[in-house]
Amino acid sequence: MKILKRVSSSGGIATKYLQETSDGFIVEATYIKRPEKHTLCVSTQVGCVIGCTFCASGLRKESHFRRSLSCEEMVSECVNIAQGMDFAGRPFPLTFAFMGEGEPFLNFEELMKAFRALSLLVWPVPMKLSVSTSGIRPDLIRRLGEIEFSVPFKLLVSLHGPNDEIRSRIVPTSQPVAEIVAAVRDYREHCGRPFVWNYVLCSGVNDWPEHAEAIVRLLGPGWLVKFTRLNPVAGSQLRCPPRERVEEFRRILEHGGLFTTYSETDESCIGAGCGQLSY
Repeated sequence: MKILKRVSSSGGIATKYLQETSDGFIVEATYIKRPEKHTLCVSTQVGCVIGCTFCASGLRKESHFRRSLSCEEMVSECVNIAQGMDFAGRPFPLTFAFMGEGEPFLNFEELMKAFRALSLLVWPVPMKLSVSTSGIRPDLIRRLGEIEFSVPFKLLVSLHGPNDEIRSRIVPTSQPVAEIVAAVRDYREHCGRPFVWNYVLCSGVNDWPEHAEAIVRLLGPGWLVKFTRLNPVAGSQLRCPPRERVEEFRRILEHGGLFTTYSETDESCIGAGCGQLSY
């Protein structure tokens, strides 16, 4: 893997990297300088077959998916970018977040090898790992709970809807919501590691109060739900809801005993935000 291009946001918080594989494919990654931590969001595949309707690579699944990345390519993707980070001036923890282009759990074996390889490398700051999945393989969610890691590890699963009918409008290639939730419960019970539900709010689709109430009933109290801003993507008909609807949704979840978080950075202005990585 070699870096072909870097594009930084006007505020310098986010940088998008384009890297090329030895056989000529391009993958994208995003580096974000968050307060008191470095976050590097990297890809696991060239393209994606899941077809999420808010996602650039998902919208082009038929013409754009090429192959999965190897362990060596994923490690190279991380190391290439990390070599340019200012650890001396910013001695904060580094998180490798496997949440870029592709569905990580459709490249599970190589992904686990990459996790082990990255954990064995010596880093100048504390290193963490995280991965996000659409829930396409509930069995692998359970299996992940049986794997031990030598560094802090976090799993995130995309929910995006309280039932199959609503969720399928956003994640058309998936497993039943009930199966995903059951697998996550088993995962958390087995390993007890940090876990987050991802939720992209789409105006008029999954953001009404009744949807929030249904999520409370589906999950029960004690879970963390992370709201991710819906970023503009060419070809997507989905739109970001007004801020007041987001806040109402959060209030209902929190009243039902769920924890919520919502953050924004400036990576969307360079096409490097959630759902925008694709080439």
